[in-house]
Amino acid sequence: MTHLHEKRIILERCGHIDPEAISHAIANGAYEGLSNALAGSPDQLLAQLELSKLRTRDGAAQRVAKKWRACSAATGEKKVVVGRMAACAGTGKDHVVLSCDPHAVLEGMLIAAYAVGAGELRLCIDAGDTVALQRARMAIEQAGKLGLLGESILGSGFRCEAMICEVPRNLGEEPSKLLNYLEGRPARTRVTPPTIEIRGLNGTPTLVENLETLAQVSAVLRQGAVQFASIGALEDPGTRLIALAGKFENCSVIEVSTGISLRHIVAEIGVPAGKLKAVQVGYPAGPWLPESALDLSFDCDALRAAGCNGPVDVITAADSSECAVELARRSAVEAHNASCGQCTFGREGTRQLVDVLTDLTRGRALIGDIELLLKISDGMKAGALCADGRYAPDAVTSAIQHFRAEFDAHVNAKQCPASACHQLQTVEK
Repeated sequence: MTHLHEKRIILERCGHIDPEAISHAIANGAYEGLSNALAGSPDQLLAQLELSKLRTRDGAAQRVAKKWRACSAATGEKKVVVGRMAACAGTGKDHVVLSCDPHAVLEGMLIAAYAVGAGELRLCIDAGDTVALQRARMAIEQAGKLGLLGESILGSGFRCEAMICEVPRNLGEEPSKLLNYLEGRPARTRVTPPTIEIRGLNGTPTLVENLETLAQVSAVLRQGAVQFASIGALEDPGTRLIALAGKFENCSVIEVSTGISLRHIVAEIGVPAGKLKAVQVGYPAGPWLPESALDLSFDCDALRAAGCNGPVDVITAADSSECAVELARRSAVEAHNASCGQCTFGREGTRQLVDVLTDLTRGRALIGDIELLLKISDGMKAGALCADGRYAPDAVTSAIQHFRAEFDAHVNAKQCPASACHQLQTVEK
């Protein structure tokens, strides 16, 4: 069901077409954007993306046109890799897009390939997502039969092939981990420069993009750059997909314009199931924000100013019965599990955060432990090799910032104000 505050672009066809019938998708606008792109040159396509002001729907939030131009200008045989890089196993965001409208993604992939001059597409899907795998394979097969893949697509002379790659879910946000996995190497972060747009998969120029970005590209080319740029925030137009999780009454995947406020999303779409304490914006290590900090626009610039540095595709609600220290500890555990182990700051830093926070929740805290958490976090932000490691402490530092009194109680009085840490003394409410 579409909520009053939702704005559907990516999910526009979801629920209205048979995802296993390409004819339904085409009858409802699929591949119109590709046809429009092929009617002009790659430079004209990139100019349209520049006019749209579209940003990538990942933590980097780069201008799509700028990123794609860098790959287009590189020398060598180019590839486009599309990754399921949302770290949270429970988000469902990418699953919804692929299982309900796989042609939205495939169309965006083809547009990207035309823009950068690539002849090979790789769509990476979680190995355990059988529905998404089945429907993506079916979409590729059907598109090939209709001349939307292969030689001279739509009679344009543009040639491109696509393949499915099954990958584990926990590859995280850093795209070079995905490329290393595809090459049969340990899924660890690469040292840059050169960027992967210059030297990526098997040493060739590679554009790595996520599903949501590509589905937005399809919309830009279908409805026009000017129209797209009028939706949402001025410098971050369009929509965003969000999975609502935790203590919400409506835990689901929604699509909203970037101009909506975070408070509207939380209070009117998600609807807290109990007395709201905080929401985590991003996963696994996005910051925990209290109810008083929710009056901000849901666009990348406003979110970054509020400390949301990673990809924001999950919003998790916590109610008043939950402990801020335990919330920070759980986030640190998830960040540690997601670490590729390549650098000491990411690998050992997250482990140390988990150890100290566990001591706080188990009654073993020492005076100075809060300062130690902040010192470890500072070191990780300064020294981690990739964004995954640099942003891993955000959940911890934000919880300390907004709920310092709870951390102090765990250290100084060995008490849990929320009465949630059962190995500590509890406080009368």
